Amino acid sequence: MVRGKSTYMITTPKALAQAKLEFGCEELEGIELEYSGNPDVAGSNWEKRIMYNDIMSQGLEFEPTLYSKITLHAMEDTGWYTADITYGQGIIWGKDRGCEFHTDRCVENKIPNFEAEFCNTFNSFSQCDVGHLNKGVCGITKYYSRIPV
Repeated sequence: MVRGKSTYMITTPKALAQAKLEFGCEELEGIELEYSGNPDVAGSNWEKRIMYNDIMSQGLEFEPTLYSKITLHAMEDTGWYTADITYGQGIIWGKDRGCEFHTDRCVENKIPNFEAEFCNTFNSFSQCDVGHLNKGVCGITKYYSRIPV
């Protein structure tokens, strides 16, 4: 159970050790996998909230996609692949954010817990993205009807 919901996690030795190192959380129990509400796809990708622009997270983003060392280690841990970890990239999203990045909510009481990664208002002014490589804006959208899950 993470942030009040049941979730799948990768807990294999090399991937978990790399995640603990990169997130700065020695107590990390596992790397969270996506749960989109559809049980047929649950566990197919990294949880985007945690591994935002990794090649194994779902969806397209404006941030450059990376092949993280965490993902390469996870592939090796399956026993089906041998990865040259020197080609793996360190994460930027959530880097050194600690255990709270995994356990705390993105935004609480309308205040982002991790301002570099999450926002809480729509703004039209440009600001640096989390990697400090591109310009970005906070793109919160207000929906006037229920969003289907």
